[in-house]
Amino acid sequence: QKWSAVVSSLGLRSRMDITDGSQPMMWDTGDFVLMDSSAQIIVRPAARTYTVISLAHQVSTEAADSLGIKMSLTDVQLSLDSLGAGEAIDGRPTLHYRMKMAFTLAVDAGIDEDMSTKSESTMDYWLVKLPESLGTRVDNDFLNRGKPPLPMMAELWTRLGTLMNSLPRDLTTVRSHASVRATNSMSSTVVEHKTNVSNISFGNVDTALFALPEDFRERKNEMLGDLSDGTGAAVAARWLAKRTP
Repeated sequence: QKWSAVVSSLGLRSRMDITDGSQPMMWDTGDFVLMDSSAQIIVRPAARTYTVISLAHQVSTEAADSLGIKMSLTDVQLSLDSLGAGEAIDGRPTLHYRMKMAFTLAVDAGIDEDMSTKSESTMDYWLVKLPESLGTRVDNDFLNRGKPPLPMMAELWTRLGTLMNSLPRDLTTVRSHASVRATNSMSSTVVEHKTNVSNISFGNVDTALFALPEDFRERKNEMLGDLSDGTGAAVAARWLAKRTP
């Protein structure tokens, strides 16, 4: 999937307007996303609805637990290296960092079949010096305040946050490339994700851009259910009040 957006930031709040493309089950062209360090609000003007996604949302393992299925994380490897100066992006010099992460998600369902999945990821980041750091600060707040996708990933999440916090706090990520390989007994799949930032500019921002329309109603994700962990109304209220940082 490929999509483009225009992002506006004011303090720790950001708005991302989707100008082209879509992300399945998330957003389409014409939608916009309001973001801070605790949640995202996907706003759909055409339908006059919004969906709140808490960054502390965690996938429930209750169904697996009830069936006696046990899951654990093993063989965890995590590293972050500085590769020195990177290529110039948008006319600005960059620093290049590479993170590598690997682990095995072991699943014990009480049968002889191997149900484990091995994950191997390589993530490259290009950072630049801007008048105000935006990207790394928000990313770090997410790791520090949020929860891991699965409960058994708590230790990995803590270690990942420690590494991300070691990145220079006065730099902003303007390009990232991630390659993730997942391998189990039946197949091996590679997923790549690339983000590129261009045409960076600074100036006055209309504070009205960061307000959630009062007459829009909340809608849960049709496939994934409530991703707000019951905080949808409280999160929306922060934006309805048109508060600025």
